[in-house]
Amino acid sequence: MLDTWSTITHPKDTHHIPDHDLIDHQPDEHCICGPTHRSDVSSGVLRWNVWHHSLDGREDDE
Repeated sequence: MLDTWSTITHPKDTHHIPDHDLIDHQPDEHCICGPTHRSDVSSGVLRWNVWHHSLDGREDDE
């Protein structure tokens, strides 16, 4: 299925990575897709949500 995403949680951030994309994404801020970082303090602790950009354009349908 081309529209699924994986979530990888690290101590200070969570990466949302598109499954089966046209490239292999690296679960870090240096991924070739140029991920977007969004802060989250809802738990009282600063964490980052890192949204990776798909090369197949699946975000356009969401």
